[in-house]
Amino acid sequence: MSDEITRRRFLVLGGKATLGLLVGVGCGPALDILPPPVDEPDPPVDPDPPIEPDPPIEPDPPVEPEPPVDPDPPVEPPPVDPNRLLETLAVAAWRASSYDPVFGRLTDLTGNGLHALPSATAPVHLPHDGTSYLYFPGTAENVLTLPRPAATISWRAEFLDHADEQGSSDALTLVFGGTDAAFAHKRLTRLTLFAGGLVVGQFDASLVQPPHHDLVDAFDNVWTIERAPTGLACALVDRPLFLLAESRHFTVPSHPRLEFAEGQDFTVVIAARAFGEFGASAPVLMAKGAGGATPTIGWSLRALEQTLRPRGVIATGSADFTAEAPGVPTGVPFSLAMRRTGSELALALGDVVAPGVAASEGGLTTSDDLRIGRGSGATYAKMEFIGAAVFPTSLTTEQLEQVVDEFGMDAIFSDPDLATKVEGVWLGVPA
Repeated sequence: MSDEITRRRFLVLGGKATLGLLVGVGCGPALDILPPPVDEPDPPVDPDPPIEPDPPIEPDPPVEPEPPVDPDPPVEPPPVDPNRLLETLAVAAWRASSYDPVFGRLTDLTGNGLHALPSATAPVHLPHDGTSYLYFPGTAENVLTLPRPAATISWRAEFLDHADEQGSSDALTLVFGGTDAAFAHKRLTRLTLFAGGLVVGQFDASLVQPPHHDLVDAFDNVWTIERAPTGLACALVDRPLFLLAESRHFTVPSHPRLEFAEGQDFTVVIAARAFGEFGASAPVLMAKGAGGATPTIGWSLRALEQTLRPRGVIATGSADFTAEAPGVPTGVPFSLAMRRTGSELALALGDVVAPGVAASEGGLTTSDDLRIGRGSGATYAKMEFIGAAVFPTSLTTEQLEQVVDEFGMDAIFSDPDLATKVEGVWLGVPA
């Protein structure tokens, strides 16, 4: 029985038996030989989960259109500084101290670029750095004189811009300057006289006071500054100046900012110093049109011939209107203004406003250039120029006083007696 079982197992194994199987035959219980294990199949793979669609994209919100851009937005004027009216309220302003030697012009203080250009025969620039001096233009009649204090005099002249000069004289009247090359075009600060090795006289430019006509020195000598009646004159320079005379003036090219429309108030101001007269032939201090003998259109500040009496003129093309006032003090720095307020035209010396006259409110637009020291014709003013300004409004009394300060026109008002006299004369009240 056991042999049959063994045979069958042999056949099941394909007729192949190991030695162990054969050995085991009849030796014990047979071993069950199992087929090799079959790998379990992998579990089914779940298919990819469905992809959720992206949420719908919200459309961009509508863009609000930008407001239309004004092609020429209005330019806001800078705020007016009550302490700097020449720079923040004027449409154009110039001072002798604003001279630009590189470009050879007076720089417009307002930043509007309306620079004042010198004429071909240029005004004489006289700078001031704190040291006063007497300038000689090198022409006859512009001299410094005094009676001889001793029989024989030797002298030494000290200059700001040249080496010292020395000489001697026995003339009864000592004369320095004129066409003498030792003094011509030079800036004299001190002139000392010697007799027998001792100092017997001394001119010191820093001691000369307005009206800059003479000086009594410590030795009781009377020094006299004499100025030529025509052409350039010698000048006692105690601040930056320009000498204006025949053919010597400034020009500011015409510009819309310098025009005054119908009904527009305005003020024009010039700061200067003059001696005896402004000129012999219809002298014009400052003008834009209306500067000749027959006004056409524009405005001008002028003077009566051979006087220091100012006149203010506006011309509308069909009529002209003139405001007059008493003269300005000779040899004293002054600020002279003409202002139109509504239908009134008036002149002001410093902050003293003379009685006005009825005038047109018409427009004063003209293509003429603005000129300082000359009218539209050959009408020149002889003066020492300090500054000028154009305002598009009628300045108040307080603003006129501020302009006086900004131009440094303190000589009149620092002398109470002179101020009272000037105010009385200008307002028609005897001092």
